[in-house]
Amino acid sequence: MKWISNLTTRSTCFDVIQAILSTDEKHVSQSNEDFILYESWCGVERPLKPRCRLLKLWNLWAGESQNVTLTLRTHQQNSSSTHFIIRQQNKKLEKLKRQL
Repeated sequence: MKWISNLTTRSTCFDVIQAILSTDEKHVSQSNEDFILYESWCGVERPLKPRCRLLKLWNLWAGESQNVTLTLRTHQQNSSSTHFIIRQQNKKLEKLKRQL
C-alpha cells in the first residue's frame, strides 16, 4: 500500500504512476506507459485514462471514498496489484467535509 499526498487539481493518473514508480526500485526500468490505474468500487472495476484528473475524480466520490480503491497494474498483469490510498492535504479534506 502506498500513500499519495500533495495532489493538485492538475495531477493526472500519469503523474501518480510516475510518482509511485520513482519510489519503487523493482520497476525503475519500466516505462509509465506499461502501467494503468484502476478504480474499484463495490466489485466494479474500470481502468482510468492517463490524463484523468485524479483529485477531481476522488472528490466526486465524496461520501463513498472509503469504499474506493485505486490499483496500479501493468498492462499484462491480472493480479498481485499495488494498492494505495490517496491522502489529501488537510485543507482540501476539510473543504470536502464542509461540502457534505
